[in-house]
Amino acid sequence: MMSKNGGGFAMPVTEMSNDVTECIDVASPQDIVEMLSICDNEMLNGWKDFKSLASPDLHDNILKVSDAVSDVLKHKKGTVILSGCGTSGRIAFLLSRKFNELLGELGLEPCFDYLIAGGDKALFTSQEAPEDDPVSGKKALQKALDGKDCAILIGITCGLSAAFIAGQLDYCMENLDVLTPVLLGFNPILNSKDVEIENWDKTFLQVAEKLQKFEKKGKSFIINPILGPEAITGSSRMKGGSATKFILELVFTKAVQNLVSTPSSRRQLNIACLHEMQTTISKATYEIKRNIASLVQIAGNSLNSDGHVYYIGAGLSGILGLIDASECPPTYSSEFDDIRGFLVDGYNSFKNKEGNMSNKGEAYSISLDHFIHKIQPSLSTNDTVIFILHSKYLKEFHRIYEQLKGVCSASAILVEGPFEDTQSKKYVTQFFPCALIVNVPWHQILSLFDGDKNEQKEDKILNAALYGGVELAIKFILNAVSTGAHVLKGKVYKHYMVDMKLNNSKLFNRGINIVQRLGGCSKKVATDAILKSIYQTDHLPEGIHEEKISQHILQANGGTKLVPLALVLAIKNCTVQEAKTALNSSKQIRTAINQTYAAD
Repeated sequence: MMSKNGGGFAMPVTEMSNDVTECIDVASPQDIVEMLSICDNEMLNGWKDFKSLASPDLHDNILKVSDAVSDVLKHKKGTVILSGCGTSGRIAFLLSRKFNELLGELGLEPCFDYLIAGGDKALFTSQEAPEDDPVSGKKALQKALDGKDCAILIGITCGLSAAFIAGQLDYCMENLDVLTPVLLGFNPILNSKDVEIENWDKTFLQVAEKLQKFEKKGKSFIINPILGPEAITGSSRMKGGSATKFILELVFTKAVQNLVSTPSSRRQLNIACLHEMQTTISKATYEIKRNIASLVQIAGNSLNSDGHVYYIGAGLSGILGLIDASECPPTYSSEFDDIRGFLVDGYNSFKNKEGNMSNKGEAYSISLDHFIHKIQPSLSTNDTVIFILHSKYLKEFHRIYEQLKGVCSASAILVEGPFEDTQSKKYVTQFFPCALIVNVPWHQILSLFDGDKNEQKEDKILNAALYGGVELAIKFILNAVSTGAHVLKGKVYKHYMVDMKLNNSKLFNRGINIVQRLGGCSKKVATDAILKSIYQTDHLPEGIHEEKISQHILQANGGTKLVPLALVLAIKNCTVQEAKTALNSSKQIRTAINQTYAAD
């Protein structure tokens, strides 16, 4: 365990390994789900001595940010910009879409906007390199501010490391008359990335420390609860993504409520109650661990048989399927179609800035029609289809489900909403016999809020918050399915995502750290092993250590099993070809590496 150092750690918490999951790569599906539930509980209820998401101090900070968001939304030319890279950018998109829709339902002008490093292509595929560019972050923000005279930027970076976000926050602090910066991340400030950013004159730590000074003057905000290490080391799509959604749902729910003057607003949704609602739904989700584990096993069987896992959904829950699928290739170096999502009404429902992107390639074809006409005819018994059920589309989903019987494995997920027609659940149990159903205690949850059920049902803001809990439950389940399936395929070693792509400086440095830790070697040996793996050479050319990281990343683009290869090189001190032979001897990375140790 790393020791505390003046409020920080010797290593960022988001890069630490979680003791709970040290043996996840050799665990059963039931044990995998149990481990994931413990890790998510750390996020919700606190890790070690750090304040949990239920902390009154955190809730007070959330209320302050909510008030600032409300003030911006009152301006005719005001905008709330959510910005992030990878998972953070995808959650930014999801929430901006959701709360714009809510504002529209309330008769208000949609004012939320999102930025994601790499543009809308990054909503579906890995565009990691732009994360390292503060200048492109600044330019993207400037473009989003065109025609606006008041804005709040919420820069999301789980590890407090993304240069794309640093550039935006720095620009905000130079223009505080128009912009209010908010930093959201999950490391102590002292653990912000403190290394030189290429083609820039600041580090992330310097930006964060400057932001702290403005926070004391009431001109900026920092939200950084400590969630504990991820279940798969560094995989911030898990706790990091969930906590981002959890926290910003609270911020925006309160902010929007501050804008309206209806009977529902007089009730004033309490942050503590909203928090309890989220945690109650989370607990209900993991009460069906055995069922989730069965789904993990089915998905794992498909990936191990060179099959595929397909999510089919609608609305926000369907978008969560697209997000979960998009995160697998950079995390596990999997193919884009190993796990893939499809959405009813496609881009008409997705509502991204750049619109229909299906002409950019197969990875961007997301409509249910595309699945029916292009994917369904080629399905086999090695494939799995998981329906993320939506009451509006139950009959349409059932029709497809019936067509898949005997063709492939087919299952379904239902997290019922608070005001669903009771007939919907009966329909599900009758026509989706393999459905995984989360039984949420809605009567218990609704009792947290004032008013009778009919009044609550008409309260659009409360309803959006309640469905936010449904979405979080779906995220937990999908994360478990995709993580567990890749674990069963042997894509991790212990709790390290060793088979990952080295697409940006964060991942490049993470690869070195993994080789150093698992190989029991010095940082120099680990760095040389990574470089030999990237350049496929036994003898590194003179001066290669002086090259910029961006050059190594460019060379690594498209490479496979780079970190596992480097790990074998570090352990055996062998040639690249000998290391490849050792890896190719087994599908399971742990087995290959254990054989390497045994050979010594």
